Amino acid sequence: MYKTISKLREKPESHRKRVAMGLSLSLTAVIFMIWVSVQTSGSGVVVAKEEPRDRGESPIAVLRSSVAQAYESFRGFLSETEEAINLQVEYEKIRDQVEKGEIKITPEGIER
Repeated sequence: MYKTISKLREKPESHRKRVAMGLSLSLTAVIFMIWVSVQTSGSGVVVAKEEPRDRGESPIAVLRSSVAQAYESFRGFLSETEEAINLQVEYEKIRDQVEKGEIKITPEGIER
């Protein structure tokens, strides 16, 4: 291949351009034939199939509902965090009561 390229470099530019054009046309023809054979084959293989779209909702309505869902999820997260903070406060109250001796924890249960 290297020898062929070096011989081609010795030829005049017009000859090199004809060879380049012939090679590019040949490669394009091969790619086109492969594409046509895939398009017309009866194998039943579907490369990509577009699913029908529901055109009932506008893009703005979809965006609005997505933002609303994200907001509700965030509110749920905040309420769970608030509950966890409240549990921490309750834990600290009970711990303080146990440390002061107001509540005694025994194997039978809690005694006040």
